[in-house]
Amino acid sequence: MSWIREFFTLVGMLFNKTSIQSPRIIVMKHFPFKGYSAMMWCGCIITRSENLELSEMTIRHERLHQLQAYYYKRYYSYYLRYVWQWIKGNPLTYPSCSAYYTNPYEMEAYGNENNTDYYPAKNSWKHYAINKRKSTYKRHRNEWKSYCQKIAKEVQS
Repeated sequence: MSWIREFFTLVGMLFNKTSIQSPRIIVMKHFPFKGYSAMMWCGCIITRSENLELSEMTIRHERLHQLQAYYYKRYYSYYLRYVWQWIKGNPLTYPSCSAYYTNPYEMEAYGNENNTDYYPAKNSWKHYAINKRKSTYKRHRNEWKSYCQKIAKEVQS
């Protein structure tokens, strides 16, 4: 499948209503971008052909994104908010990856991917918004998942 066909397949999925049924796994050749093993897209877990063995933790992480999206009724509403949070993380300055890692949606998913009983509430991602995102990420870069899990414990207590 060419990348153009894959891209238009992904765009077409945007206008589906959100659901909380178990996600199906779709294998693509060009998506997600290199460096990512999987991504949640409109209720499906998209993985590249070389990443066929997804861990339970990865599936749980992506499932948390699906549950976050559920409250927005349409996937495009969720993705607009997700992209806005990514932009607020200033991906143009070093380190650019901090825009992804400090995105509150990602922080909630990383913080709770080990918790099999966690079910996100509406707008629960707001508890993971942090100030000074770049400097916080630089300070905790080597233990970022642990940092997110610490915040998750604080939020839940």
